[in-house]
Amino acid sequence: MKKNLDPPADAAALRRRAEERLSEQRKSQSSEAGDQRTAEDTTRLIHELQVHRIELEMQNAELQRARANADALLAQYTDLYDFAPAGYLTLDPEGAIRQLNLSGARLLGLERSRLLKRRFGLFVAEGDRRAFSDFLQKVFASEAKQCCEVTLTQAGPHPFFVRIEGTRSADGQECLAVVVDLTERKHAEQEIGRLNQTLEQRVVARTAQLQAANKELESFSYSVSHDLRAPLRAIDGFARILDEDYAARLDDEGRRVLGTICSEARRMGQLIDDLLAFSRMNRRHVELAPIDMTALAQTVFDEHAARVPGRQLQFKVQPLPPAQGDRAMLRQVLANLISNAIKYTRPRDTAEIEIGGHTEGEENLYYVKDNGVGFEMKYAGKLFGVFQRLHNEDEFEGTGVGLALVQRVIHRQGGRVWAEAELNAGSTFYFTMPMRKDWT
Repeated sequence: MKKNLDPPADAAALRRRAEERLSEQRKSQSSEAGDQRTAEDTTRLIHELQVHRIELEMQNAELQRARANADALLAQYTDLYDFAPAGYLTLDPEGAIRQLNLSGARLLGLERSRLLKRRFGLFVAEGDRRAFSDFLQKVFASEAKQCCEVTLTQAGPHPFFVRIEGTRSADGQECLAVVVDLTERKHAEQEIGRLNQTLEQRVVARTAQLQAANKELESFSYSVSHDLRAPLRAIDGFARILDEDYAARLDDEGRRVLGTICSEARRMGQLIDDLLAFSRMNRRHVELAPIDMTALAQTVFDEHAARVPGRQLQFKVQPLPPAQGDRAMLRQVLANLISNAIKYTRPRDTAEIEIGGHTEGEENLYYVKDNGVGFEMKYAGKLFGVFQRLHNEDEFEGTGVGLALVQRVIHRQGGRVWAEAELNAGSTFYFTMPMRKDWT
């Protein structure tokens, strides 16, 4: 085997052999040809050296750009690492901190330089140190991610709770851990637990309050239906006596006042009836059953149309999807909406009333549309309140309870109700009924 020469010896031998070869070449060539070849070789060499220099400059510029990009990426990574919403730590098998970000340092309450090489377990509450030690052992004994929740006591005047998730590094010499502050969540869980401890007592107290309120409501309903009706009946009775026996002795103003007394007594009686119906609605049990809404709407309209024989009513019922709800309650809804449509189309020569509906998703939508006087939409929020009216009683009679009753009925059966209108251009009232629902 040929022995390798030392680098200096090799260089000298190569130099000597090159000089010998050059000397031989010069001997075989004429002096003039040799000089010309040497000049050409020198020019070519200078050109190659210049090209090589430009290549080196370009490579150097590219390296500088790459280094600048690397520095920018490093700064971005450093910011993401340091200011992450969780603490990032690198621990050795003994639990000593090798690296950590600024968020981790803030969690532990000290400067980063003072935390390096300190054991993380020193910051763990004494009662949780065993759990942290077991966590660390599992990390270095397994490739799977490990978790534990401990209390830290060294970071400030008050202890706080953290969740630690850790995995073993590729070389198996470090634990790569993420520390998340759970203090707010723990406090919320403790508050929920405290509230749950007193929940039963609050339920009992609220139930007693509700029972008392129901008894008061029942007492009020009894008083309204009996105590208030008695004086109303007396007023109405005496007014009728005056009208029948003494009308001839009264002038026109007296008879007008007497008529007003009678009409107001009747209106008060109707108001009491509507108010009682409204208050009873919450206590009434909802009886679920399939309902042919098309037939029900036609029946309700026929009943109300018979009460205004002189009116020109054009009524159109579109095929309605069947509903599943309380028939008596939905009959009341249709009765109130249809009667309102008949009432508020009174100024029209021909009242046009339409009832339609269709299925949307998991609910059926129904509407009652008319060409009546309508209303301004800015007042739509008042429509479904008790005793709320958008028109003077001199124009249209009513107590202002009907639409409130409609809303309560529909809400009790899991639906929605709203209205759209334009002043002097009619109105449309919508309500929905869920297609499937369990009733209690």
